[in-house]
Amino acid sequence: AECYHYEMHTHTFSDGNGRTRTEIRREKVVTHRINETVTWTTCVDHTSLAGLARLVDFNFTIMKIEMDVRIAPSSRPAYTAVWEGFKARNRFDSHQRYTETDAIEGHVPEIAVYTTADMPWWSSSWMYFALAFLPVALPLYLILLDAGTAKQTETVVKEVTLGF
Repeated sequence: AECYHYEMHTHTFSDGNGRTRTEIRREKVVTHRINETVTWTTCVDHTSLAGLARLVDFNFTIMKIEMDVRIAPSSRPAYTAVWEGFKARNRFDSHQRYTETDAIEGHVPEIAVYTTADMPWWSSSWMYFALAFLPVALPLYLILLDAGTAKQTETVVKEVTLGF
């Protein structure tokens, strides 16, 4: 939660010729910030693994992992009560901004995955460093690496229940 108000501030500037200019600005003044953590009782994974089957066609995959956290229907009333209570306790100024964020400890938003034990000769780190000194060969290496690399986005779906 962030509580704030606006104030009018007058700023006067002068240039090297002795002329002055006055500006009146409306500025945001934050008077209160707070974060609260709601702890889950259970977390059930509903992630579909169907998209992972495509990985066997590539030696290397760069995977973006998005998180979708859903509150179980049985916990929705309790969560709504906690959220409304949080907002009621944090009204300290004329304006408020409330945000929710979902986080799962240990979540990594992007990973690199080797899908086979045998890497092609051209994708090894020693080949990269060897070709880095040959300006003509490095673009070819990068093209080969890009062609042999899958780029995939997967969504991890978690359903959580809350206990109070």
